[in-house]
Amino acid sequence: MTSEDNKMIQRALAPLFKAGGYRKHGATWRRTSADAVAVFNIQGSQWGRQFYLNLGAFFRLLGTNEEPAAHLCHVRVRLCPLVPDPVLLGRLLDFDLDMPASDRCAELVDLVEKYAMPWLQAMSACASAGLYLRERPELAASMWLSDAARTLLGVTSDAGSGVAIEDRPGEGDRG
Repeated sequence: MTSEDNKMIQRALAPLFKAGGYRKHGATWRRTSADAVAVFNIQGSQWGRQFYLNLGAFFRLLGTNEEPAAHLCHVRVRLCPLVPDPVLLGRLLDFDLDMPASDRCAELVDLVEKYAMPWLQAMSACASAGLYLRERPELAASMWLSDAARTLLGVTSDAGSGVAIEDRPGEGDRG
């Protein structure tokens, strides 16, 4: 991962998150609501110039951390399973692939706006988070949910019960 590539992604996404009321710290944006802290994080690969976009929700009824890291959230997912074309997202996040910076940034902003922001909004309240997960069991299966979050949100299926391939280092698509 290069800091310059990460900063390019941060600069491209900053106006979107600022407009959404998120606060930035490093490569992470957070927005606190009455029920949850919504988290968006840019993670660089340790192996090259590739990146992952991590989304999370930390429910305030389950803990007191007001600035949780994405990996500490009660519900978490990478952007990849939320987008219709995960291969495109993987290419956009792979800076070893030559691509005009303006095209890369514009497409990343578009995908984050269309797919990450609605997920983060849905996870900002317990009622909407539970509804979102129960209505989308196939999508919820690609997410990780803590047992406490599963109980809080009324998710009784196997949704979110395992580690998705995208979350295993060196496997799956980026995102």
